[in-house]
Amino acid sequence: MDVAIEFASYIWSVIYQNIIITLLFTILALFSIAYISENSLKHSIKKIWHKFKTDDNSYRWKVLFFLYTFFLARITLLGREYFATPLSRVFDKGWLITKNEAGEWDFDAINNILLLMPYTFSMFRAFPKLIIKSNAIKAIFKAFLISLCTTLFIENCQLIFSIGTFQLADMTYNTIGGILGGLIAYIFVKYIKNKASIQQSV
Repeated sequence: MDVAIEFASYIWSVIYQNIIITLLFTILALFSIAYISENSLKHSIKKIWHKFKTDDNSYRWKVLFFLYTFFLARITLLGREYFATPLSRVFDKGWLITKNEAGEWDFDAINNILLLMPYTFSMFRAFPKLIIKSNAIKAIFKAFLISLCTTLFIENCQLIFSIGTFQLADMTYNTIGGILGGLIAYIFVKYIKNKASIQQSV
């Protein structure tokens, strides 16, 4: 029970420390990408809100995808402090759930699996064409490539700019989590959503 409480506290601290900057970046992206040519700020806000309410779910999922992408960038890169020896823990940390030197549980393994699950899930829901014509194997392979490239980018940025540690455990669990997120999205889009559409048409 203590482990569950400590893990929940850890997750909450990660979220609340980064949510404000994430929201700001998401709003900025929505304006700059979709409405950069608009002259009226008020008109742009109304248009975004109208589209969010009336369009199909793909627009809402695009918003959530941008939201989580900025959240991911914040907690993996923008919110990191300088680390003098980024190659000091390539092999020896993050593989298992253990207690650290202070006697606190280290949830890096679970955290890294969960990190990219919402990323690939929201990406495939926001851009269903990525998987709508794919079978399960192709969808898993796409999720694998996206997750691997994303985690390689994050880890190499941490290495180059010395803002974290380059860890194989992070890359492995990030990729596994991304594959799981993509697979769940595939199942939802191909089976659950289609089943619901068939039932509504009957």
